[in-house]
Amino acid sequence: MALLKITRRQFDDFVANVGRHYEVHAPVVKERFFDKTFHVFGRISDPAEMVIHYTWTVFSPKKILMPQFEKLYDYSTGDFGRAAELDTTPRVIFGVHNCDMNAVNLIDWVFLEDTPDSYYAARRRNMLFVGVNCQPDGDCFCRSIGWHDVERGYDLYLHAVDGRMMLEVRSPKGQELLDHFARGEQASEVEAAELLDEENRLFCERQTLHLNTAAENLPLLFTASYESPVWDETAERCVSCGACHLMCPTCFCFHTSDDPNPRLDGGSFTRNWDGCMMRPFAEIASGENFRRETPTRLKHRWYRKHKYLFQRVGKSFCVGCGRCGRECPVNIKPVKIVNELLERL
Repeated sequence: MALLKITRRQFDDFVANVGRHYEVHAPVVKERFFDKTFHVFGRISDPAEMVIHYTWTVFSPKKILMPQFEKLYDYSTGDFGRAAELDTTPRVIFGVHNCDMNAVNLIDWVFLEDTPDSYYAARRRNMLFVGVNCQPDGDCFCRSIGWHDVERGYDLYLHAVDGRMMLEVRSPKGQELLDHFARGEQASEVEAAELLDEENRLFCERQTLHLNTAAENLPLLFTASYESPVWDETAERCVSCGACHLMCPTCFCFHTSDDPNPRLDGGSFTRNWDGCMMRPFAEIASGENFRRETPTRLKHRWYRKHKYLFQRVGKSFCVGCGRCGRECPVNIKPVKIVNELLERL
């Protein structure tokens, strides 16, 4: 494996050079609150803004690919509609962790297979991803759920350990970025192997949370647990705030909205994020609601992740990033739920 050895200054120069031709997004500090630092993916103009070593961002890069609020088209009286211009801005997203890259691949499956979504496809075609090794905490469990390794999606990957940095090419487009904008020297096989070994050792030391069963057993577990008391017990604490699906990098549900202008002679048609934990989500025009009660909504969300979609793609639709557990105000943790279901069989 050929790796390009670079210094932090050379990496910053690389990011700056890329920024002259692409819109650059990267993890940045959003705010600090007592002993916590919150990071988000934000557009940067100065490479110094980018945080390389971080554990998680509030939202994943999905928010760039699939905006929370998106105009689909404008319309006016007598004119059925004019589609909004597709977003073809060339972008490079730096600092993406493996869980989030795998989540992008799953969202690709949703919006690009069969009948591609033109709005999503336009952004995706013009977006490159540069990964970085992660810093797991007590809520991360990507390895246990089978999503630590990334088979596709990255264009470049930054290995950064103890002040040492090396860039790995993962796609032809990544090679072009490196050829045009980066400077460095080829790492020896020994140097590369030492860095990768240390990176893997640190990851394994830090990620200790795990499911008490193999990930491939999840559909079978959920089939056997539909009537488990765990659902009602968990629902008693759930406040249906929706934080779990808003933060989730693989949730893709949305609703559409007709927004007329004040003159009522036209308006716009938009789509906005939505999620199955919200009470109105399964409500229909007659007022009936197929999942009015919290236990049914909670169960539906978990079965979508670990059974229904699992059986279609061959792996869980949860990538183990831990965002839902961190953000839940009543401390509902995904690994704890799975392990409780196992215990109560």
